[in-house]
Amino acid sequence: MAKSAKTQTQQLQSVELVKGLWIKYSDTLDAQGKALTKIHNSHVERLERGHRSNTRFNGLAWNIGRVYHELKNESDSERVPSGRLNEVFGTMKNRSQTLSECLWLFTNGQTSDTGVYAWLDERKKNLKKGEKPAFTNIGSMKKAYIKFMNELEMGDAPTQEDQDAPEAAATEDANPDVGANEDGVKVKAYSIPQNERDMVAFIAERGFDLGEIASIIIDEYLEDDQDEEEEAA
Repeated sequence: MAKSAKTQTQQLQSVELVKGLWIKYSDTLDAQGKALTKIHNSHVERLERGHRSNTRFNGLAWNIGRVYHELKNESDSERVPSGRLNEVFGTMKNRSQTLSECLWLFTNGQTSDTGVYAWLDERKKNLKKGEKPAFTNIGSMKKAYIKFMNELEMGDAPTQEDQDAPEAAATEDANPDVGANEDGVKVKAYSIPQNERDMVAFIAERGFDLGEIASIIIDEYLEDDQDEEEEAA
């Protein structure tokens, strides 16, 4: 099998991975690597542009979150019935994840100059020359925003100077959960929760929306079981 795959690879002379961007198998590894990097960077830049467009204030993701927010408000329970979701959103791809992330964006970005949008503007100002926001999806943006807000609440939000140089102020004596890695950068260690109750407490302490987590669990893991029970009844 491996020999056959190698033979097929040898028979290929070149491939156009993206329109106008080729790699030649006969080129050196250095040349192929540079060509692949160029193609990869082009792909990532398209994802970044698409993400910025989709997540802008009053854009696609924001409006999906707005409609889902209104839909949840018309429901008597925390969970919107799957039948109602089908009526409104139909065959939306990756529906549970998309609705959850878009709802987060809407509720944390009520106006263009507050919440997540104010944070994005400030983050953009602090980027070094040539750097670009590295977000290609809402999930990574949400994680970075929650991390920033948690650090802000603890009085530990990083300044630009903090980001440019290793943190040396905190010590293990001041905080037993804080130490330094081999590069001298401050790191914080957490104990892994050992049961469901501790896991819930761990999540709540870090500012996550427990109601939204419950909705995701129901949609992702329990929805099929509940639908089968409704059909059986």
